[in-house]
Amino acid sequence: MSINLNNYLDSTADVNGTWSEITSTPSGYLNGSMWSPFLSGTGTFIFQYTANGLCSGQDTAIYTVTVNDCGVCYINPNTSVAGIDSKHGITLLQRA
Repeated sequence: MSINLNNYLDSTADVNGTWSEITSTPSGYLNGSMWSPFLSGTGTFIFQYTANGLCSGQDTAIYTVTVNDCGVCYINPNTSVAGIDSKHGITLLQRA
């Protein structure tokens, strides 16, 4: 799954600019404005957005994204009093 970095621009920003990754070791997963954090792994990634100025020159903005590794995430089981009986169960064995 990719994210569109343009979604994080200010609403008044020029959307015709260009994105570049300026992380010391780039992830290599930036394609235009689309970036794949799930392929990039954990770490801090730095992106620069460059747009032409209204009269001359260029304007730039720096965006820093940190991807944390949660490892394996579990939801604690429901240990409260049992509810209404059900005729259906949940299985990972594909025999339901």
